[in-house]
Amino acid sequence: MMSSSSLMVVSVNWMLLIFGSEIHIAVFGIINRVMAFAYLPITGIVQGMQPIIGYNYGAKLQGRVTQTFKLGLTYQRL
Repeated sequence: MMSSSSLMVVSVNWMLLIFGSEIHIAVFGIINRVMAFAYLPITGIVQGMQPIIGYNYGAKLQGRVTQTFKLGLTYQRL
C-alpha cells in the first residue's frame, strides 16, 4: 500500500510539473499534508479497534464487539 501511494504521488507530481509549475506541486504537497492530519486519527482508531474486535469475536462476546464498533464510530465522527 505504501508503494502504490508513493507511485501515485510521483505520477501526480510529474503531471503537475508538465502541465503546471512548481507552485502547483507545492500547493498539492501542502493540501496532501493537511489531509493526512485529518486521516491519521481515523486510521489510529481503526487500527486500535481491530485487535479488540477480533479478540472478542473469537471469544464469542458479541456484545463487546458491538460496543467497540459503536464506540469507534462515535469517535470517528468527532
